[in-house]
Amino acid sequence: MRIQQHHFSNHKWEAINQQNCDGTFNCCLVLVFGCIDLINSADIYEHLKALYPVADIVFASTAGEIAHDTVYDKSIIATAIEFTDTTIKCASLALTDDRDSYTTGAELMDTLSGDNLAYVFLISDGTKINGSELVAGFNSRNQQNIPVSGGLAGDGDRFQKTYTGLNMVPSEGNVIAVGFYGEHIRIGHGSVGGWDEFGHERTITRSDKNILYEIDN
Repeated sequence: MRIQQHHFSNHKWEAINQQNCDGTFNCCLVLVFGCIDLINSADIYEHLKALYPVADIVFASTAGEIAHDTVYDKSIIATAIEFTDTTIKCASLALTDDRDSYTTGAELMDTLSGDNLAYVFLISDGTKINGSELVAGFNSRNQQNIPVSGGLAGDGDRFQKTYTGLNMVPSEGNVIAVGFYGEHIRIGHGSVGGWDEFGHERTITRSDKNILYEIDN
């Protein structure tokens, strides 16, 4: 695997990571994470499409962008990836009145399911989608227990709207799944929570899935 990374900040692009990349670099996937005020620009999409015309380009808005050991704000990080022996397939669905979060996950897994599927990377709208239901629907069709990781898009500290997109200017309500196929790819993943307990212990007396309505009656 080889990668190229680009950082967009202060109205300009800068190459920040070029791992053994020369004129033979054949990109198949670009992952683009950025500030919600920047990432839904047609100019951003057209710039990356011109650099990597045959690649699938996945967008997600963020609550901070990471490159190396630094976290940025109000910028965009684009990571272009070339694989030698691994192939990919991308799928995207939009949340509609007829398709809830659970159904969206199930349909995406059906689309990607196939021989030699080794891993799925899942990126979702962060405000309109129920992430727990999305993963539950996905895994309801995941009979081979393929590893799945990813995350929900962000919008800084606003919690108002988020943008995601596949091969298009990103918008609200989209879920993108990237399937990785082959015997040569190895996936590791981990997670950590940032919440600490405080105050008196309470009892939830009314909730619906991940929506809390009532505490202690």
